Amino acid sequence: MVEKSRLALFDFDGTITTGDTFIPFIKYVRGKFTFWKGAILLSPYIVLYAIGAYPNWKLKQKFIRKYFKGMELAELEKYGKSFAKDILPGMIRSKAIEEINELNSLEYQLFIVTASHRSWILPWAEKFGFKVISTEWEVSNGRITGKLEGMNCYGEEKKSRIYNDLDLNSFEHIVGYGDTDGDIPMLSLCKKTKFKPFR
Repeated sequence: MVEKSRLALFDFDGTITTGDTFIPFIKYVRGKFTFWKGAILLSPYIVLYAIGAYPNWKLKQKFIRKYFKGMELAELEKYGKSFAKDILPGMIRSKAIEEINELNSLEYQLFIVTASHRSWILPWAEKFGFKVISTEWEVSNGRITGKLEGMNCYGEEKKSRIYNDLDLNSFEHIVGYGDTDGDIPMLSLCKKTKFKPFR
């Protein structure tokens, strides 16, 4: 089979979806009361992040530890599949679906490059022909440790992960889709870029 020669790189949260999916996923798994109870305890770190005094990867790790530490990976993936079925369809931008279908008809290779975890992204993404490059969570003995496995897939790390997973020289055309400054390093790899294209 001849390798496809065109590539499309998508951010997920806010680009394909109408907003962030991590917080809705936490609420889906733990319930709104438990989420807000935890958010109050994490509020000092949230404030520090908001004023630029605390890195996003550390804040994400705080959230993972608070809500998912000790959970079996199999259970996380089960929740991810049900979230992708029950919740994600209501968050997907219709114009994004139109673009994805068009790219599939043109035989593009499709990749989602996201700071979110693959557990709730991959079940949806596979239905549309995507492969997923994502932030990974550390697992020990089948359970979430509450730490990141490697770096948060955001900003320059998106670019590094793409270089690690793909040979960009094998593509004659690369198009990228994003919606925040954190996507700019990824978009810099693309011949054509679309910023907030589906709004």
